[in-house]
This record gives sequence, structure tokens and C-alpha cells, in this order.
Amino acid sequence: MGGGDAGAWHLFLRAHDALIKRFENELKTACGLTISQFDALAHLSRAPQGQLRMAELAAAMLYSSGAATKVLDKLTAAGLVERTRDHHDRRVVVVKLTSRGREVFTRASRLHGRSIERDFTAFLSEEERPHVVDFLERLTSHLNAAQDG
Repeated sequence: MGGGDAGAWHLFLRAHDALIKRFENELKTACGLTISQFDALAHLSRAPQGQLRMAELAAAMLYSSGAATKVLDKLTAAGLVERTRDHHDRRVVVVKLTSRGREVFTRASRLHGRSIERDFTAFLSEEERPHVVDFLERLTSHLNAAQDG
């Protein structure tokens, strides 16, 4: 890997770190959420009836079930989600977004949109955007294939 390659990689990591820290600080201040909690609420908000099985939610978050449980413990304590047992299989835990959780997620989602525009897309020209999207799609595809194979 040449110096330019390493330079690009380090800049990518630094930019990612700065973006995440800035968004998480704003998210914590405005909505009382961590990025992991926001991610869980986002997955639930897109799910049918705002609910998923615990294993499905953990997989969508790319977390182990134990790590997802810790995130959900805090969301449950805050009244943003509720956990119940599946009626057909009592071994299965179902996680559902509450109305308060939907309200908090709506606010957080608006903040997220403003953050993306201010800190990411505002720095891409119309000509650059399709190239960046193409690069990120190729990178993601490559990494997913490497993980599956």
C-alpha cells in the first residue's frame, strides 16, 4: 500500500470518527440517545407494525444478542420500546416501538437528516455524488462478499 493509499485510508477513518462523534453528541443532547439506540429505533421504525424479533433486530444492528440486549435495556427503561414474548413461541422475544419511541425517533431522524446535509452532502458537488455512491456500493459489495465467503 503506497503512501497515498494509506493517507486516503487514514483520512477516511478520521472523517468517519469526527462525523460519528459530532452526530452522537448532538443526538445525546437533543434526544438523549446514543447512536446504537438511534440505530435500534431506526430498524424498528421501518419494520412492519414497528416490531421485530430480538434476533432479527440484533442481526440488523450487526450486534450480538447480548450487546443488543444492553441497548434495548436502556430503551425499555426510557419507555421507547417494549419487549414481549411471541404468542406462538414463548422462547422468542419481540421488541416493539412505543408511541413515545416513535416520537423520539422522529425528532432524532430530523436531526440526523440535518447532520447528513450539513456535514456530508454539503461537501459533495453534484458531479462527485454519483462517484462517491458508486465507490461506496463497490466497497460494501466487496466487503459483504468477503464476509460471506
